[in-house]
Amino acid sequence: MISETVKSQDSWEKWENNIGDIAGDCRRAVEILEKTVDEKEVSAFKQHIMEIAESVALAFREVGELSFFENLKMKLEFMRFEYLARKEGVSCKSFGEFLNVSKDERKALEMLARALNINYAI
Repeated sequence: MISETVKSQDSWEKWENNIGDIAGDCRRAVEILEKTVDEKEVSAFKQHIMEIAESVALAFREVGELSFFENLKMKLEFMRFEYLARKEGVSCKSFGEFLNVSKDERKALEMLARALNINYAI
């Protein structure tokens, strides 16, 4: 899947403007897999999709230099995510990794996790 995506790099800009129904597509993919492969392979597929999405989100630091108050705000937001992750029994990324992911990317990752029906925290 990754190699095919990289081969199609010239189409990335077009894809960006026509992302369609990613959540619905993911749910349908999981439904198809659940009918054809065992639970372990379905789980591996879900984790692989999340790993790809997370890698893309972590690839570029979204936050530059922060003022004292901006840093405090981000740390408080991180602490909230960290608390929610612990409550769900999910590991949480470091504060540095948290800063690499924008609010929109975080929302997209959470939407994808819901579509795949898995617990996730960044």
